[in-house]
Amino acid sequence: MKNSDIFKAMTDIDEKLIEEAAPYKKTTFTFKKLIPIAACICIVIAISAGFLSERFNRLTPHTQLPDIVFDSMGYEGINSLDLQNSYDINPYTKEAMPDTLPIFKNLCYSGGLYQNFFSEENLQKSITELAEKLGKNSLEFSTLKGVIDTDDPNYEEDLIYNVIAESDELCISANGHRFSISPKTKEASDKLFAYLKENYDMQNIGEHKEFSVDGELLTTKYKAYKKGTSAKENILSFNLSSAEIHYTDTGLIDFVILNDYLNSSEKIADYKTIPIEKATAKLLLGTDVATSTPAELIIDGKVQKEHIIKADLIYYANNLQQVFVPSYRFYVKLINPDPNSEIENYGLFYVPAVELTEASDFEVMKNMFQ
Repeated sequence: MKNSDIFKAMTDIDEKLIEEAAPYKKTTFTFKKLIPIAACICIVIAISAGFLSERFNRLTPHTQLPDIVFDSMGYEGINSLDLQNSYDINPYTKEAMPDTLPIFKNLCYSGGLYQNFFSEENLQKSITELAEKLGKNSLEFSTLKGVIDTDDPNYEEDLIYNVIAESDELCISANGHRFSISPKTKEASDKLFAYLKENYDMQNIGEHKEFSVDGELLTTKYKAYKKGTSAKENILSFNLSSAEIHYTDTGLIDFVILNDYLNSSEKIADYKTIPIEKATAKLLLGTDVATSTPAELIIDGKVQKEHIIKADLIYYANNLQQVFVPSYRFYVKLINPDPNSEIENYGLFYVPAVELTEASDFEVMKNMFQ
């Protein structure tokens, strides 16, 4: 869906949709239950290191400087030189929105902490199978374990953090849903690229590029996903079965992270989707909205239609999420602390993309959007 189309859909809202959205909930929700512990730690680090001290492309790939998006806020948001014209590979389109989308239970979640669902043996087997696809059979395994100080009876004392396999050509680590692959030679880098090209949608992956703003170098990453045969498959792959590709300054693959949350999750059910217009009406009313954006940064104190610059559909997935729920992610323009800067501030607001009224059997889904 083009940005102009999504913007038109969000701004041309029938007043009946706002009326229909109003009865569901009257409370504006916070993002506390949606932000993972790990993300909070990253936020603290980002603040202490300084504004925009660590940057990477959130909407990737990028080919022009104005498209670059920085992710370094201190809340759930981004900075951008030109967000409205930035390009991303999210397969969601209004025209091809599925009638239903599934919600998944994260099998690695336990009591608000992360626990590996897979055994050490299973992880070794998965790594071996992946290594064989990359043309490597001889690997030396090691395992990193840790102890979590908790009284939660669901936890084992020793938790497997990562199983690591290494050879003279590459290093692979795994923790269930995530594989990290680091090639050590050009040949291994080429084999890894060939594997990705065969299994993932790589048409938007270009040559390694370096960008800088005010003389500071930006770190670049690219994203690809397993392309399916339907809109639903593509949406699930983009969010739950994707590859993050990081390059060295010489243009070779530095490392790749393969995320496959479907490996460590269980489908709860399929739920009826809601159109972007209805979700926008909910956002304007402040019902069923999750965000961590400070209220004092919102222009005029309330989200206005003209401040919604972009929207897409995502599953908010990470290790510490209890459930994976499809959501519309809205990019809302905020007060700019430096009016003379070309970089604009945007807050991220999430509205469920499915009817949670059908989810009476799983109360936690409603609690995420309070």
